[in-house]
Amino acid sequence: VGQRVTIPGFMAPPLKPEPDFFVLTRTPTSTCPFCSSGADWPIDIVFVRLSQAAEPVEPSYAITATGTLE
Repeated sequence: VGQRVTIPGFMAPPLKPEPDFFVLTRTPTSTCPFCSSGADWPIDIVFVRLSQAAEPVEPSYAITATGTLE
């Protein structure tokens, strides 16, 4: 906790057009994790809170999230 981290992955489809958070997944996913039951969620997701709203990235594009771990 409190350490700066960099985690590669894929942005899961968001709930809204310009989200202020997203779910980072290890592999591309075409379904919003919040739109299905918790049993369907991958076990290795990371919740990423943004400092400001941003446009979503295509779920098949690899990204890297850098920030402070909480």
